[in-house]
Amino acid sequence: MPWYVYGGLAKKHYDLTKQRKTRITKGKIPLGRNAAVLLIFQPRGILASTFKQLDYLNARGVSTLVVSNVPVNRDDMAKLQQKSFQILERPNYGYDFGGYRDGVLHILEQGVDLHNLFVMNDSVWLPVHRDSDPVFEALNSSDDLYGISYFEHLRKPHLSHVQSYFFRFGPKILSDDFFIQVWRELPLSNIRNTVIRKCEMCVTEAFRSRGFSVGTWSDMREVNKMIGTLSDQELNEMVDYLSNITLRHKEILKSVRELRDKGKDWRSELERLIEDNSLIIPFLIHWPGFTFKVMNIPVLKKDRSEPYRLQRSALKSMNFKRFVNTEIASEIETWDDFAGT
Repeated sequence: MPWYVYGGLAKKHYDLTKQRKTRITKGKIPLGRNAAVLLIFQPRGILASTFKQLDYLNARGVSTLVVSNVPVNRDDMAKLQQKSFQILERPNYGYDFGGYRDGVLHILEQGVDLHNLFVMNDSVWLPVHRDSDPVFEALNSSDDLYGISYFEHLRKPHLSHVQSYFFRFGPKILSDDFFIQVWRELPLSNIRNTVIRKCEMCVTEAFRSRGFSVGTWSDMREVNKMIGTLSDQELNEMVDYLSNITLRHKEILKSVRELRDKGKDWRSELERLIEDNSLIIPFLIHWPGFTFKVMNIPVLKKDRSEPYRLQRSALKSMNFKRFVNTEIASEIETWDDFAGT
């Protein structure tokens, strides 16, 4: 409730004092028609995988404004300058969407005739699979708003949304004055749940309700259909893995495990759950034996909560370096050995 009363005033105060609180450093990469805002929060220093991500974006013809919600040290700044258009340092106000907003508005102020604008953050490794190319696929999508993953809210469809670690806005959206209006009016908050509800869940609907098309790399129902390509042994491992990841999946898969323990036709029961959409598995927490061997997954969450630690543990048990880009593989090896980012 305090945010509903004071949030607007706090945002106005931030906008009025923003120039004193932010710093722009020029980089060596010219701003082109395909651009990106990459939001990072890495107080221990910039990760090798982040520099590699900038190399990847440059190789795809995408020039990047790096937005850091924490000050960048001198050595890292020198490296960022070589690989980016500019670096914008700002206070960590508004979490990712606060940085997204500052970055998008700053890019629009440059007066470039943009064709595509990516908005992404460092909560995932990207591109993680050696054979994945998410930026190429985004650039070649005909959808106006494109993401990698989509959260489907079954009870409230208007809250279904592209997950905010990766957006690509296309030319139809960028040429509409509504685009800059959305970012100027975007609410800011230092309350995480408010940011999720008022920003992440609302940005997709803002454009979808205006008639813009929305597409994503992953569709959970299409993902489920691909599960049928797995062998019985692989499905066994997947059932055990998912039963350990969340209590919800453990309960859904109870009938499958019971039939399996009795030596009965458990695979048909699993296929039934998949067919009637009782078993819907977001690919970000899916069994890596499936996502890496079948899907060529482009991203992997850095989150250190239990489901993602279990996921990385399962990934490391399957000779994962043959699938994963080198810098990311090195970070995955030790990611759960210490706290912090």
